[in-house]
Amino acid sequence: MFQKDFLNRIAREAIQTAEDADGRQLNLGEIVQLNIELLDVGAVLEIQGRSGTFYKFKVAYQVFMEFEKDVEEKETPDTETAKRAIRLNSEGNILAISERI
Repeated sequence: MFQKDFLNRIAREAIQTAEDADGRQLNLGEIVQLNIELLDVGAVLEIQGRSGTFYKFKVAYQVFMEFEKDVEEKETPDTETAKRAIRLNSEGNILAISERI
């Protein structure tokens, strides 16, 4: 259930990062290709807190993005690999996604 929400958040962040590079809006054109591959999912930790039970685990992923500008200028597409910690509630909804670890 959380996978779609997680992938949407990562995709939005990756696109925003590409567009905001160096603090300026770049004219990259439309996205031609966007692939997000989960490389590794760590062990799930069950944590009992004051507000209830939640689950935490680490995810490693790779984002591959190619824009119209990359195709036209035959540039190497952007590839980013990162690790994050995800916290879910007992219903499987995302409570938090950490900054890169």
